Amino acid sequence: MYFRKHFLCILIMICLLSGCIPETVPELSSEAEPFAETAEQNESSEPGSETEPLPEPKRFMGKIMDERIALLNEKTVSNRQSGVRDVTRPDPVSGISVYEMMNRFSFPDVSYRNDRLMTEEEKEELLANRNVMEALKASLSSYSPYMEPRFGIVTENADLKMIPTSERITKAPGERENDLNQESGLTIASGVLIYAESSDGQFYFVLGENDYGYVLKESVALCDQDEFVSYLSPDEILVTVRPDPFDPLDRLGRILPVSEIKSSGTAAVRFPKRDADGRLALSEVEVPFGDGKHVTGFLPFDPSAVRTIAESMVGTEYGWGDRGNLYDCSAFAGAVYRCFGIYLPRNSGDFRFFGGEVIDLKGKSFEEKAELLSGSVGGIVLFPGHVMVITEGESSKTVLIHAVKGWYNTAQEYVDAFKISKTPVEELFSADGSNWIDRFTTILRCRF
Repeated sequence: MYFRKHFLCILIMICLLSGCIPETVPELSSEAEPFAETAEQNESSEPGSETEPLPEPKRFMGKIMDERIALLNEKTVSNRQSGVRDVTRPDPVSGISVYEMMNRFSFPDVSYRNDRLMTEEEKEELLANRNVMEALKASLSSYSPYMEPRFGIVTENADLKMIPTSERITKAPGERENDLNQESGLTIASGVLIYAESSDGQFYFVLGENDYGYVLKESVALCDQDEFVSYLSPDEILVTVRPDPFDPLDRLGRILPVSEIKSSGTAAVRFPKRDADGRLALSEVEVPFGDGKHVTGFLPFDPSAVRTIAESMVGTEYGWGDRGNLYDCSAFAGAVYRCFGIYLPRNSGDFRFFGGEVIDLKGKSFEEKAELLSGSVGGIVLFPGHVMVITEGESSKTVLIHAVKGWYNTAQEYVDAFKISKTPVEELFSADGSNWIDRFTTILRCRF
């Protein structure tokens, strides 16, 4: 071992002297502080000057993006509590971790299954279908405690469930929302890591880009790892910035790989499909861009662009946990930011682990919070259970755009919204008469 180390040192020195290896490696590690290099560059060059260096492109989740955005995403991923993961570079996952994720759901004492009161036998049957023993056996393996995933591409906008059933589970009959089984949604053309199947063979248990749960097998196409990484790592992408509400395959922030940019103003994109064997097949479709609905590549981050995209979604129906390709509050904010290449945590409680600037509002006065809000246009504000995009309205008043069930107005009347709404912050009140500013706990900002 001693002679091998010295031999390698001598070999590296020879390569350096001969120019075979660069003396410095430009790639920054995922632990690097984001924007540090950019700040130094900005100090050494005046804004708008011809000599100002442009950000280098970098890949995250396989996609080419501004290096500063990629570093922000890397910082989010580096905090495991954010729930965001780069599926093209999966970390080892132990069988016991998969077991715990599969085993997280429990029924309330009184539960309804599609509005029908459940028996204890029905609950046990549904829980048994999770097939958690598959993960537990892997965790006890003497060979390796880690589970090797299979790889899949999502072929339609699909519901992600807590337990492997498509049925609605609620605490009371006739509930409009609050399906306890609805975890999230998966967007077409995104990648998932598959760790198990349900006992009935109808569902996969998957880890996605920022969440995990059960998805119907018919919504996922299997592929090998090379195909998986290749599909998710194109040189050109087409991003939906204004989805067609009548197209079930469209969604805000949807990313499709482009095989060719046509002179006619269309992009040849590769839609994923599932063949007869359940494997990945591709269908090439020409989609126009530059029409305000689709753009090639991620948009440059800008508060006014955040406002434009968020405003275009006002009036869209609210959907708990993204049910049926709709949006809840955190999914809406995540979809807006995805247009810029920024990957947010899925659940509102995890937003504080975002890799950008996180401002803690606890202990601050109403006036201090209001001032921070007005200085955070294009950012995100939250309180426990709710996430809102911060924009600016007339007379520089703070306006929030959010997927929301409802709120109390200035007359203390309840507004039953259930849609993406644009609301001046001074018109948002709680049942006790307090303004929502009193409830705000955190602001997220991106400063580039």
